[in-house]
Amino acid sequence: MKIKAFEGLPFANGWVGSGVALIGEAPGRKGCGLTGICFYRDASGMLLRKTLFSLGINPDFVYITNVVKCNPPENRLKGFGEKELGLLERELDILKPKAIFAIGKTARKALEKLDLDALYLKHPAWYVRRGIKEPNEEILEEYEEIRKAFVSIHGGTV
Repeated sequence: MKIKAFEGLPFANGWVGSGVALIGEAPGRKGCGLTGICFYRDASGMLLRKTLFSLGINPDFVYITNVVKCNPPENRLKGFGEKELGLLERELDILKPKAIFAIGKTARKALEKLDLDALYLKHPAWYVRRGIKEPNEEILEEYEEIRKAFVSIHGGTV
């Protein structure tokens, strides 16, 4: 089955002034690759967004982007090069987030190569592959770090 692709470059979404950046791997073919909105519509995106809402964070109030800006062939990223890293580095240099979260191993590897300090969180797909489609205690505990960072940056509660 051929999936319709987003016409354009699904770059990033969310609030550029949040101070919190979530970095994923690449646009998913049924999510961002189709809609142009990072972590949206597919199972991983829905779990991430439900988790953020459960923590009291509107996903539109954090900055969400990906290492690679285009959906990879067959939805499988075989790696990334200097071009992708250069674009991500410039993006984060402009953004100047106070807290960076690597959502998944690919993002962690990319941010390590850029020598950027980031907290690693399991990709929502890791949970989805285990049959978890709603936020549970484990993912809420892990992703609580995003809420703590947001509160630390903006003070008070979310």
